[in-house]
Amino acid sequence: MEPAGLDDVLKHLDLAWSHVGASTGDLDLPDPIAFADMQHAWPTQRLLLAQRVLDCDIKPADVELIDLPKNELLVRPLARVSLESRLMYEASVLAVVEKIDSRLSDAVFSHRWLSWEKRLYAPTGRWMKMMEEARTFHRANPKLMLARTDVSAFYENVDVSLLLEELEALAPPKWALDSLTIFLRAFNALNNVWGIPQGFDVTGILANLYLLPVDLALKREGFKHFRYSDDMLIFGADWLALRKALLHLTAILRSRRLVLAGAKTHVFPADGVLDELLDADMNAINYGIATGKDEAPADLHKFFDGAVSGKFVDKRNFTFSLTKLASIKDGYAVEWILENMGSVPHISREALKYLGIFYKPESKHGGRIADFLLDSKISQYPFAQQNLLLYLITNGVKELAARDSAWRLIENKNTQSFVREFAARYLGLHGEPTDAILLKKQFREERDINVRRALLVACYEAKNCGSEMLELISRSMPELRITADYLRTEPSSIPVPTSERRPYGRI
Repeated sequence: MEPAGLDDVLKHLDLAWSHVGASTGDLDLPDPIAFADMQHAWPTQRLLLAQRVLDCDIKPADVELIDLPKNELLVRPLARVSLESRLMYEASVLAVVEKIDSRLSDAVFSHRWLSWEKRLYAPTGRWMKMMEEARTFHRANPKLMLARTDVSAFYENVDVSLLLEELEALAPPKWALDSLTIFLRAFNALNNVWGIPQGFDVTGILANLYLLPVDLALKREGFKHFRYSDDMLIFGADWLALRKALLHLTAILRSRRLVLAGAKTHVFPADGVLDELLDADMNAINYGIATGKDEAPADLHKFFDGAVSGKFVDKRNFTFSLTKLASIKDGYAVEWILENMGSVPHISREALKYLGIFYKPESKHGGRIADFLLDSKISQYPFAQQNLLLYLITNGVKELAARDSAWRLIENKNTQSFVREFAARYLGLHGEPTDAILLKKQFREERDINVRRALLVACYEAKNCGSEMLELISRSMPELRITADYLRTEPSSIPVPTSERRPYGRI
């Protein structure tokens, strides 16, 4: 006889698995083999995970905090947990997503549920939709002023006890509430983290529920507002009315242990609202490219120069410039990036994605990129080192400097594990025959399970991991059994993560 609720748990685990690869966190912190081993094992693993959920065995062990750069100076914490813990957590959130989403107003644009496709809307599109609707509202109400604000360190300061009380009031499935209670309390109590975990798009669903009182209060008081997560646009008749709204918001947020970010809270006069909401230069460039204007490339070059000419690179304008330069196959920014990678480690993914379009073995770009791996400016940003290694992997760069740097990263136990994983993958794919011997030696000595998994894959790709070794690992190392069993199927190629989101629907 099947345990009560098993089918429901399995359904939501399958839904959670279908989202793996499409989450923002998967783009920021991709798996070195895109979870190909779990893909192979899913028919059996889903049953084991479902039983763990029903047994309340869902505590997130060994949470690794990754400092994801927001800009040149600040970072935000990205939580890395095992894929099994992640899937159980996400399944539990998805079991209550429709109840949460049904309570949200049209003012909320972030992490909304597309019910007929059983997935979240894409975040970039929802942000653009919010800004477009805000502009449309302003044009229809040109005399209103605008307050713009957000919450300081929002996810980190969510009161988990209060959140769980409000989740319980929604009457979710018992297994989902029990799982979320155990996971979130353990996440805060057993690790050097607090609040709700960042790096999973489904966490935004819980964030929307936590800020629901803000939406209700603004609507009740007659303010038109737009919200994307904790970023809020509030329209009001005058400065006094908006000050009153902000003071009321402050009181509501204080009761939820949150505060508005003072440096990001501003009130704009009616005649300045459109400038705040409209990216006129970007729109002009988009129009010029779309209509094939002769001056469009020169305008884009000028826009790029403006983005990099200040004391700090303008992240938004820099990213926009590269996207548009890539769309017209214009290499104008290539040399600047190769000379200044150390200035944009926080935008390395976008910069390297652009560079990859123009990579040719004879260009020697690969060697110059490899030189950055241990650069003093880059080494403070493991996120950037990971992106550099992914560039070397995907472009098949074979440089002595790259091999030497990869080995130094692997052998340095102070290097974050996700960087060492990609260094191993690089050597497995593009190393020399001598590297294959050293990779097996490193595998035997390695104690970090994530790095050990990557080294096992690297040994296989370097053709130094036979069936006997894989069978032995499968029998004697439970933590590597899934990976070993996948490699025993003798895959001809193992996936390499890309700089793009995977589409929803792994299953």
